[in-house]
Amino acid sequence: MRISIPTALAAALLASGCNLLGGPPVAPKPAAYTKPEPVAWMLITPPERLTVLELREALDRLPSNGAALPAASGEVDVDRLAVQAFYEKLQAEPTADGRAALLVEESLDRAAPPERWNQVREFRTEEHCRTTLGELQEITRDASEEVRYYDGMPLYELQWVFLEWSNRWGRCVPLDRLPAAATPTGM
Repeated sequence: MRISIPTALAAALLASGCNLLGGPPVAPKPAAYTKPEPVAWMLITPPERLTVLELREALDRLPSNGAALPAASGEVDVDRLAVQAFYEKLQAEPTADGRAALLVEESLDRAAPPERWNQVREFRTEEHCRTTLGELQEITRDASEEVRYYDGMPLYELQWVFLEWSNRWGRCVPLDRLPAAATPTGM
């Protein structure tokens, strides 16, 4: 079998890896796939005001007959007047649930900027954060309903009322919106 010169030349060029245009066609290398960095989410709840325990202790000291608040050592008159005003507001509320709501409103600082909120836990996705927040709301609501608020409630029971409302007002926020130095504080 005889091969023609043009065929032999074409075969030689192909065999050497060259074509007439300067080499074999080179497939472009695929760009290296870089997975986008996932956005982490943080479950946050409102911070407590520093006066919660003091407020509760002051309310426990108040006389039931509507008399003025007795002074305690080291109390500033402005603080004392604020507690007295709050006490009068509580006295005016006819229902125990209404008084509980007033206590919570006074004790949790929803107006604080998000970087001051309690950082409960970090999540990989917003969906997981929202699911966990929903579960926390359900658990604390059930526990709060079990103990139900009543006047003179001990602090260890009152914590369920605070936790319920804290989780009710909780939020899921992208972690990059919070300061880098912040770490979860737990619940």
